Amino acid sequence: MTAYLRLFWGICLLRQRPDALPHSRWLLSLLLGLHVLLGAVIEVVAETPTRMPLLAALFSTAGMVAMTVLLLHVRGYLNRVVQTLTALAGCDLVIGLLLLPLLGLAGVDPAFVAALALAWFGLLLWNIAIAGHILRHAIEVPFWVGVFIAVGMVAVMMGVIGPLVLENTP
Repeated sequence: MTAYLRLFWGICLLRQRPDALPHSRWLLSLLLGLHVLLGAVIEVVAETPTRMPLLAALFSTAGMVAMTVLLLHVRGYLNRVVQTLTALAGCDLVIGLLLLPLLGLAGVDPAFVAALALAWFGLLLWNIAIAGHILRHAIEVPFWVGVFIAVGMVAVMMGVIGPLVLENTP
């Protein structure tokens, strides 16, 4: 278990490549399940105005899977799906676990709100850099292209999935 954590941390630090992970459908399934659960927990703790936090998290994970498979298919690297998704899901879990304590502090003291927003934004940028790193190795493109694709994936998730699960507020 600690070997996996070290691998994911190495990927988060942009030092390890996603192909350093084992090709394991079992591990991928476990991480995707945890990705959905942690996503739902984050939706609840962050008090996101979603109709159904678990459904929002499920759509988010499914969107990540669908866009990654489509990207790898278009580039002709379908054989890299398992390791790429394992890296994306595992690193998202690492970032999500770092985010949870920040979200818990948000309601404690209003003075922390600006600092917490800045920390959240920093984690978002780091997560995009991590995804860009993973994608660049998966489809063999320069880092900046991977980051550009990662930003596009985030935009699609917010533009397509957001309206499906967010409550309409006046």
